[in-house]
Amino acid sequence: MQQIYKTIESAFKSEVNLKNLFDSADLLLNEKNNFLIHDFLEICHLPAVNKIISSSNKIDEWFDLLLRLITKSNFNIYSLLQQRAKQYGEKPLFQTISNKSVSALSYTNSWHLIQAIGTFLKSNYKKNHTIGLLSSNSPRSALIDLACLAYNIPVVPIPINLSSNHLDYVLSHAEISYLFIDSSSAEKFIHQVNKRSHDLLITEINNN
Repeated sequence: MQQIYKTIESAFKSEVNLKNLFDSADLLLNEKNNFLIHDFLEICHLPAVNKIISSSNKIDEWFDLLLRLITKSNFNIYSLLQQRAKQYGEKPLFQTISNKSVSALSYTNSWHLIQAIGTFLKSNYKKNHTIGLLSSNSPRSALIDLACLAYNIPVVPIPINLSSNHLDYVLSHAEISYLFIDSSSAEKFIHQVNKRSHDLLITEINNN
């Protein structure tokens, strides 16, 4: 146990030893403490760790260990986002440029919004229904997408340049029941969708 904590602490100081990484991962395969496994998985995105792994001949072995640890500890998108918010705090996750000015949304604030959106969706949408996301690239649409992934809600991002026929096909075959749509293009797309053939609840996203 002490070796694992030492490996994690050293990694955050960019002091990485290849053998210690693999030994710690092997030990964790028999560990029942999922929080400790998650702490170990957190260091796996650090540049110092990636550098030493990429320069070794054990890349496939390393990825196999990580996959087994992820599966064993149920490390999911919710856990990942929670970790990043804790680690990076007020650093910007999203930045939007408008009229030569830059506005940022921090990891902490993004995580709070993701939790609020995810909780709302879980509470108000029926189980086994799929959410469609028809929007241009923006922080708001990204937050909805991340909230769905974090809360295990089926979501289908839809390209905004689809033809009417292709859009109708996606809505039907993906069995989308709730559609979030970019307010700037809402009128165009709502007119394209044959609502009589889809039981859709449409919500506009204001990305301004």
